[in-house]
Amino acid sequence: MIWVYWIQASFPWGLLALAALGGAVFSPRLRSAAQAVYRDPLFFYWVTAALFTPVFFTFSANILWTYVLPSLAGFSILAAMLAQEVRARYSIPRVKLFTAVALVPLVVLAGSVVVWINPDLRNTERELVRYVMRQPGPSSPLFYLSELPFSARFYSSGRARAIKEAELQQIAQQDKTFYLAVPKTGPEAVHLVSGKTLTPVFSNRRYTLLK
Repeated sequence: MIWVYWIQASFPWGLLALAALGGAVFSPRLRSAAQAVYRDPLFFYWVTAALFTPVFFTFSANILWTYVLPSLAGFSILAAMLAQEVRARYSIPRVKLFTAVALVPLVVLAGSVVVWINPDLRNTERELVRYVMRQPGPSSPLFYLSELPFSARFYSSGRARAIKEAELQQIAQQDKTFYLAVPKTGPEAVHLVSGKTLTPVFSNRRYTLLK
């Protein structure tokens, strides 16, 4: 999963760099450009900086997309070196190159604004957890049915926890207020626990919050 995040974070330069390396097998000019980058004295330093973080987290179960950000610095240097070598061999006009470079941050900025306005477009439990924490009165426990997302554990500082349906019945019988996050693809039967109807009070991309 970390490599999917890396492709997304480095878009579109990550895909273009991979395409250029793949094309080097067939194109002598691309091969020459890749070899010129390889001969740079700091090549292995930048490769290590670009690959260490994603390789380190490849087998990790809990991953946040921000983990790939440290690797982008090394990759950016390598991508710039490769772009310079490719441009020298294909005589790409500066205007076209600068136009392409300028479009990317504008698109990323627009996408960031959209996600900032509506954070639930991402798979994050931040807003759901904040909704529970902002409620007045004594704090009520937050449960996630069956499985607890890492994002929920992170934003709740470890207070949210997973719960099975059998345990849920026992807690409902204690007549205490609690919040239950149920997957939107989950069974509707959990809306009725021990004869009590749980009311939807919030929802995000993946979960419906019941109280």
